[in-house]
Amino acid sequence: MDLLPVPDADGFRSTDELADLLRTLRAWAGNPSYAELVRRISALRAARGVPPAECTPGRVTVYDCFRTGRRRIDMDLVLDIVTALGAPAPELGRWRRAVRGLLCRPDGSAGTETSGKALTVVAAYRRLAAADQRLFRLLALHPGDVIDAGAAAALGGLPVPWAAASLRRLGHERLLLPVAGGGDRGRDRYRLDSAERAFALRLTVAEDPHDVRHQALDRLVEHYGGTATAAAAGAPDASPTTPFWDGAFEARLAQLRLAGGDMVRAAAHARTALAIAIGTEDRSTQALALTTLGAAAARTGDHVSAERYYGEALTVAEALGDPRQLACVHQRFAEALEAMNRPEHAALHRARAAGGHCSGSFGMLAGVRPGA
Repeated sequence: MDLLPVPDADGFRSTDELADLLRTLRAWAGNPSYAELVRRISALRAARGVPPAECTPGRVTVYDCFRTGRRRIDMDLVLDIVTALGAPAPELGRWRRAVRGLLCRPDGSAGTETSGKALTVVAAYRRLAAADQRLFRLLALHPGDVIDAGAAAALGGLPVPWAAASLRRLGHERLLLPVAGGGDRGRDRYRLDSAERAFALRLTVAEDPHDVRHQALDRLVEHYGGTATAAAAGAPDASPTTPFWDGAFEARLAQLRLAGGDMVRAAAHARTALAIAIGTEDRSTQALALTTLGAAAARTGDHVSAERYYGEALTVAEALGDPRQLACVHQRFAEALEAMNRPEHAALHRARAAGGHCSGSFGMLAGVRPGA
């Protein structure tokens, strides 16, 4: 196989086509192992100045990019894989255009027939300014259907007047629908319907880095914490029954409930987060949710369930390949074991936690302060 595999001029019609071409490119490159690809990607990112803790993707995460049946795409990771497989720099633009075109497909899958509404959503998104596109993508992370300027400002990290103006522009493009009657104190409120939310979620997963999405969720939890006691009386209890949003929001709410001593609701939010994370293949949030379930079980005296949840969290974190997350699970497991009067086992997990640095979003969610 001498010719370099590249996307067709028409791009990809489905995520399966993308996976097929990645497998062809890997064969062209001599079938390097997934562990070798992880090593190459880590080196590429380090050369670009990416912080060391963010350089190395999980081996399973890289493998998943070559698997058919995927619904989510990390465009940056795909481009890193293509580079690691030896594609020359001039071809990266072609790959980027093809992947971006796939992300903007209204149905997000193969097929030539698309509804008029779906085509309208794509066209409306493309007409937006970059700042409005970014806010629209992040709105998919909101757990409820209805959003006001305060919540939008929190998600986007914007002043409230700017967020309000952006919501009006999104409403003008019919990407949001105004809610009759307005909101509290006369504030305008808008509804994000399921088709638009699904489109926005595909885009934010692909175009907004993991840390950007998690920081947006952190700000949203803080916003609701300031407007409703313990972030519990606002959007979380009015969430739609269909989980279109990022499960990390539910994981944060579970941690707030845990910190407040409400084990029942902490476990309920954690189970919701786990279900969403499994459905969206978000292993990071799976580990967070399982860790929270373990902590809630330990605090209610259900030591058998606590050990099972922590064990499952360790399995997920090990598969993910992130030493920070693995360290956090070990540390939280150690704390639970100490509360169970099992100091020998706790010492073992503390020793394993010492091999990594528990910090960042996962550390906060796992109940460990950065630098601990």
